[in-house]
Amino acid sequence: MDTATQKIWNYITEQGIRLDDITQGTGLSGPLLQSSLCPGGGRDLQADEFLAICLYLGKDPLEFADSGSGQKKV
Repeated sequence: MDTATQKIWNYITEQGIRLDDITQGTGLSGPLLQSSLCPGGGRDLQADEFLAICLYLGKDPLEFADSGSGQKKV
């Protein structure tokens, strides 16, 4: 699991947000979310799925970025 996916998963679990609620709010399927977000799920979260989840959560996707990635801020 990449860093952004791990961070968004941590946020979801810490806030007590249910995957069913995200499914209803985003239109993404439950099995897809489970296999992408849950540790050991075995599927990479796609960019459009990540953005849909961030939009549902009302969070800026950059909040889940890897701050140690060495990328310059513009």
